[in-house]
Amino acid sequence: MGIFPALILTAMIVTAILDHRLRRRRKSEKDGAAPNKVLVLWGQFADYFWANPSAVLSSFVVFYVGWAAGALELIAAAYLLGFPLSITEAVAYEALLASITMATFFIPANAGSQEGGFAYLAPLLGLPPYGVALAVLRRCRDVVWVLFGLAYLSFTEGRFLVQPQPVAKGSAS
Repeated sequence: MGIFPALILTAMIVTAILDHRLRRRRKSEKDGAAPNKVLVLWGQFADYFWANPSAVLSSFVVFYVGWAAGALELIAAAYLLGFPLSITEAVAYEALLASITMATFFIPANAGSQEGGFAYLAPLLGLPPYGVALAVLRRCRDVVWVLFGLAYLSFTEGRFLVQPQPVAKGSAS
């Protein structure tokens, strides 16, 4: 998630917490009305926030550290490709890429949209025309993690995942 969507989400959460407090005060006035499901959801979050503020804060911190790791990954990839990328450029690039990824969430694995985002944003940010190369390096990272996951699952299952399970004798096929 980019900086701007994260700020919007933070503003929504603060608004929800304040709204939940006000709604509790007004609840006695509107006991006969059917509850709004969105308000109930925000109320549940607000209740969780007030009961576990350290857990909510730590989840936000872990999220931002993970997001910043994406910017560091861009700096490392740019270094491997032979052009310097400043921290500011990497953070801006990562924020805009996260926005593109969120906007195209319905495309499986963001196939093509992530690469298109890299290719489109690189010239806009004044970077050398290495946008697609950065996208390929990021996809290589994805492939490494998918292969690691498949290896782990095949190790824990004791068989390769593409291997069919043996059919018990006497069962109808």
